Amino acid sequence: MEQLVQQLKVILGTNFNLYFKSHSFHWNIEGENFVEYHTYLGEFYQKIFTNVDTIAEKIRMLDSYAPTGLSRIMELSAIEETDNIPDDKGMFTQLKTDNDKMIIQIK
Repeated sequence: MEQLVQQLKVILGTNFNLYFKSHSFHWNIEGENFVEYHTYLGEFYQKIFTNVDTIAEKIRMLDSYAPTGLSRIMELSAIEETDNIPDDKGMFTQLKTDNDKMIIQIK
């Protein structure tokens, strides 16, 4: 059971990191397709965020506690934090790579 709890915590950390990264890209997107990209990223991060609560509740159902600190969330995440603002293509490339890592964690 502990292995399942730990994997759910990694999924939660990865999901939260993917949410935050896509939300920050939404804030900072530029380019000739700004409106479309901004809208898409808004929808994307909202869909990802809906999973955060569900995953944390599953952890609690298994009689464990969900991580409470951002530093702990980042430690658990299978994706890396981004400190720079890439161009629009770089943003989407990172999000695709990170989303693929999220899928791997779920499987």
